[in-house]
Amino acid sequence: MRNAIFVVPPAVGHLNPIIGIARLLENSGINVYVVSRKIFKNVVESRGLKFIENNYIESISITDIGIGSIGKLKLFLKNAANFLSNNNKIQFELEVKEFQHTIKQIEPEYVFIDAQLPALFIVIGHLPIKLISIDTMLSTKKGRYIPPLNCFYIPNEDWISRFNVSCLWLVNRIKKNITYFRDYIIHLANDKRSLLNEWVKWQDKKLRLQYDFDRSFNVGIEGIRELVVYPKELDYPFQPVFSNRFHVGQFFNYPSTALQEPFYSLITNTPKNENSKFIYCSFGTLSQVHNFNSIDFFRKLILLMVEKKNWTLCLSCGSFFDALAEEVLPSNVNIFRTVPQLELLPFCDLFISHAGPNSIMESIVCETPLLVYPLNSRWDHEGDAARVVYHNLGLRGNLSDSSDKIDHDINTVLEDRLYKDAVKEMNKKIKATRSSDASLLKFLAFTG
Repeated sequence: MRNAIFVVPPAVGHLNPIIGIARLLENSGINVYVVSRKIFKNVVESRGLKFIENNYIESISITDIGIGSIGKLKLFLKNAANFLSNNNKIQFELEVKEFQHTIKQIEPEYVFIDAQLPALFIVIGHLPIKLISIDTMLSTKKGRYIPPLNCFYIPNEDWISRFNVSCLWLVNRIKKNITYFRDYIIHLANDKRSLLNEWVKWQDKKLRLQYDFDRSFNVGIEGIRELVVYPKELDYPFQPVFSNRFHVGQFFNYPSTALQEPFYSLITNTPKNENSKFIYCSFGTLSQVHNFNSIDFFRKLILLMVEKKNWTLCLSCGSFFDALAEEVLPSNVNIFRTVPQLELLPFCDLFISHAGPNSIMESIVCETPLLVYPLNSRWDHEGDAARVVYHNLGLRGNLSDSSDKIDHDINTVLEDRLYKDAVKEMNKKIKATRSSDASLLKFLAFTG
């Protein structure tokens, strides 16, 4: 039996886009497994896929955890103890062996590794298997006209834009080098990148794969075939073409399940007239991790609703639910810890989002215009927001915007048909250009 493995971080946004590909492989006679951390087991199996537990896939990394999460002094003292005991090196080697064992026991023909886990390519790059990087967002690779994905800049093809883009990439590279140097010092030369490089020397292996540092964040791996499970129509039309990259497009059939309670009653009880508007707001499942100021924005939005008697707000506030539930809320504001987003979006007049790639894609599928507020510039939110504005799918704001500015932007998107029409057109375009099953299988057949 031929086998294939998908290695993904424990996040739904990284799992859903690969489901269509996994099922296509199974229908082609290939046995498919998903490797992730234990906490993701139920989610993976609920999608009808086989699960293999490995809790080290994020530990084997090229970058370290944020210093702010533990504190500089505590981190330094912890690393000093690990340095003296050689604990970091011992632990890292154990993690690598465990991951290699996970791969070898399946004997896969293909291993698909999420692009956010590039170090895993290094530790199994010497094995006789076909390695494929799978990207669930827009490309992070450097392009002549394309700015880094973690900054908000809308380019064109003139020389001024090219100069600005070059400057943005230079700043990006300097920031990454500073981060690497900081990690090297704080971790006393036991940072993830150094440990990975030393592991290669310990094993006396020739490093067949090389790092690609020309990326918006993290790093890539040179010479690996890339499968982009995100529609290229959402990118700029002058995005460069790379021979090792295959754009699958929308390869995930979004489920069409009925809206359940209490959301069904919320929709049916909303007034139906030309002035009534149903607004949905969600900053994803990690809004508290990405930006603690999200709750301040939620409060401004709630306060705005006091004067908007014809508007109804459905707010998915995640870990901020308990704090907001203790406050006095207007009758037209409904807060929830989680919301069935795909089922609710078709009934919404506006989606206020953090500009996450999956939220943008779901908004397009449900043909709901956007108002986006990127949570930070560390990941892809800013670059995704730039594409939203470029394609007229909605507007971009800042979390620090005043209530008046938020009110103005909401009204603009609600009243101008430009945004609704653009979202509908983008949905048609993406559906029309989806890659065929045959073309994807052909790509895999020629992957070495």
